[in-house]
Amino acid sequence: MLFKSGLITQGSGSIGGLTASHNRGGMYFRARTIPTNPATSFQTVVRN
Repeated sequence: MLFKSGLITQGSGSIGGLTASHNRGGMYFRARTIPTNPATSFQTVVRN
């Protein structure tokens, strides 16, 4: 028999060093990454 936790059934977002997400397979956790923001001249032109 499979039991699901009533505490965490669905959610998404980050707390501490973990990011919670979900897809068709169910909920999962992964390590939180720091987004990159390279300031190349080409990207600066495209963004403005």
